Amino acid sequence: MEKVDIIIQIEAERLKALDFFLFDKQKSSLKAELEKAAEGMYEKFVPEDTRRYIDSQMRPAPTSKNRTKRTGKPIPKQGEDAHPEEMEVTQ
Repeated sequence: MEKVDIIIQIEAERLKALDFFLFDKQKSSLKAELEKAAEGMYEKFVPEDTRRYIDSQMRPAPTSKNRTKRTGKPIPKQGEDAHPEEMEVTQ
C-alpha cells in the first residue's frame, strides 16, 4: 500500500536533544520511534476485523500452482498478420 508523510512541528532545540538521546541510549531515531508509536496506536484503536481486512488488501493475490499450460496456437498481436488458414473470409 501507498505510504504517506505526516508533518509535525517541534521546537528545534527539543528536536536536537531528542535526536541526541534517542541515538545515544536506544540507537534509534525519532522517525523509527514515531513509526513504532503509530503502529502501536493502529493496533490499539483499529478493530482486529478491520486490520485483517486491510492486511488482506495489501497482499498480492495468490497464484495457483496447478495452472494449466496453454497448448493452442498463439493469437496474433494487433498489426501482425495471421496465417492464411486462420483468417476468416467475409463477403
